[in-house]
Amino acid sequence: MSKSFAERANHHIQLRWIGVPFLLAGLFLLFTAFQQAVQGGSWFYVLLGVACSLMGLTCFGLNHDTAISLAVEGRKQDEDLVLSSQLEKELRIELERDKAGALGLQGNPKLALMLPLIVLAVQCTEVYLLFGK
Repeated sequence: MSKSFAERANHHIQLRWIGVPFLLAGLFLLFTAFQQAVQGGSWFYVLLGVACSLMGLTCFGLNHDTAISLAVEGRKQDEDLVLSSQLEKELRIELERDKAGALGLQGNPKLALMLPLIVLAVQCTEVYLLFGK
């Protein structure tokens, strides 16, 4: 049996926080790559550092949007759907801030689960290129 909308949404609202360390690691890699490029290193590594940073931010945003879209979809099917207090608060904030935008969100649960692995692979590649050669 598949997980309920509430379980999936609660999972994604917590999973979004993995994007924060990815963002910080990406920024560190970006600044390290820039420092090396200024001293004669490859500017491609700077571009890869930008990608590492932005992918960390995307990880947070995609899981957040996926959680909100699953919560909205669950509430459409069952108005009494019980969500975690954290997700309930986030959903209320999103609906107050931009109801049309929140109702129109279309999260991608599969990509939201896979993206942290992709970000990890890209960041490990950057670490190898900067420090492993």
